[in-house]
Amino acid sequence: MDDLTQRTLWCYRLDYRSGYDEELVWALVQQYGGHISITPACIDFWLAPEWAVILVLVFPDLARRPEGDYL
Repeated sequence: MDDLTQRTLWCYRLDYRSGYDEELVWALVQQYGGHISITPACIDFWLAPEWAVILVLVFPDLARRPEGDYL
């Protein structure tokens, strides 16, 4: 894995109307070293790309937000 991939965090958004339990999503993200931002309208999660596939497999309706990525 190169240095760029190690520093990059991909952003995913959870809309409160999605039906997912945000605590379950956060538990998975936290388990893999991710971060969270809570707002009144939604929750954004950041996770390294190598773990993002797990997040998407478990919670396929999360919205990918490339504009929110940390590079």
